[in-house]
Amino acid sequence: MELAVKAWVFNPELRGHMVLVSGRDEEGDKIHEVGTVAQVIGDQIEVIVVQGDEVKLHKYKLHEFSGEERLALEVYDQPPTKLTLPDL
Repeated sequence: MELAVKAWVFNPELRGHMVLVSGRDEEGDKIHEVGTVAQVIGDQIEVIVVQGDEVKLHKYKLHEFSGEERLALEVYDQPPTKLTLPDL
């Protein structure tokens, strides 16, 4: 029995995780964004990024994370920690 890879895809369990996308995109622009994965569709992820009072949706294809000048994807898999500050 032969085993072959038909296509690489993102893990659908990334949905809802906080991620850091950094490096250079296909146009050569520097990227450094922290956001939440809103959707995983095969070889594409959609990341919601809040910048100031703007909310942006960025779409990244899997091939953007391979090669010499590529993006890197870091996934924060720990649940959020609730912190309280003392009264000042």
